[in-house]
Amino acid sequence: MAKKEVDKIRLGLLKKFGSNAIIMGADHEKAHYGRISIGSINLDLKLGGGIPIGRMTQISGAKSTAKSTLCDHIVKNAQATKVEWIWTERKEAKGRELVEEHPRKVDGMICAYLDVEGTKTVDWTGDTIGVDTDNWLYAQPSGLEECLEMAHQMQKDGVHLIVIDSIDSLEPTKEYESQMGESVQMGIKPKMIGEYCRKYTATNNMLVRRGDLPCTVILINQLREKIGAYGDPEYTPGGRAIEFYISVDLRLRRGDWIVEGKGDSKEIVGQVIKFKSHKNKTYKQQQSGEFDFYFEDTPIAKAGEIDTFKEVVVAGINYGVIERAGSWFKFHGKNIAQGADNTVIYLREHPEVFKQVKDELFSIVEREANAISEDGED
Repeated sequence: MAKKEVDKIRLGLLKKFGSNAIIMGADHEKAHYGRISIGSINLDLKLGGGIPIGRMTQISGAKSTAKSTLCDHIVKNAQATKVEWIWTERKEAKGRELVEEHPRKVDGMICAYLDVEGTKTVDWTGDTIGVDTDNWLYAQPSGLEECLEMAHQMQKDGVHLIVIDSIDSLEPTKEYESQMGESVQMGIKPKMIGEYCRKYTATNNMLVRRGDLPCTVILINQLREKIGAYGDPEYTPGGRAIEFYISVDLRLRRGDWIVEGKGDSKEIVGQVIKFKSHKNKTYKQQQSGEFDFYFEDTPIAKAGEIDTFKEVVVAGINYGVIERAGSWFKFHGKNIAQGADNTVIYLREHPEVFKQVKDELFSIVEREANAISEDGED
């Protein structure tokens, strides 16, 4: 089709539907919002750099798999994240198309936490993890309807990140107001969640169209198994709509305990958390790995933290940033330590080298993620 005909169609659409009703592909590429760190370097790398901004992500797992704590880390990192992008405005005026480019910036994201389970403790979230609770919207919705309506209103009002904890705990008002054993209409919950997902997408489209930062939503959910099912027995409650609308489906499992001391002085101080990106529309799918999560203060990491130094050594070797020559570990051709454990200690004592290795790792993954996006695999 000739360019003149394309321009004529675009002008007609702009005139009828308003500014930015239709844009060009190049305009969309300029509005790149980036990602939010999830707190684990290994997990960030396997997700393409972190949680994608402006998308819906589901984090599911059994109990005690650090789901809520990971979301606390995401909130803390989002509050410190600076997002910069170019908003290209296209509008029709007197039969001509006017194009203007506007730099946009968000200096720290506005975050909200909808604690449906009612188990969140401010001491852990604020004092231990480091979330700025003075600038953190927190609510305990009374039911499914209020939670989803509140999330939608927050999105329209300009909240940048919303965590819903958890989908499994959301119950319709009719259900929790009914008597024990009383019959309640089936299918209300997945129907309402499906409606919310559609509203979320439409509202994000509106935000992008007017040059605002689209909202990021994180759904915490339980991971269950169907008894006697064929194929993959795992599923998450809440209906099929969630599977369709989420861009990332992250699944967590418990690994081995992390133990300190010997004999009678042994103490469980943490746990290995295994993960798998069951779905990822923004990077490689089916990526798996693990990280060491600590729930007690130790010389290696404080409570609520992840051993990122160990992660950088393992990832550095896997991505070829750190080289091995016999028992020696090298960075940029220079010997830094003998053995993996000593390399971890070296990076703890030399934060500038740790940062260099980390930056090179994320640079590699960022290039891969951009290549995937350009190839249309998003």
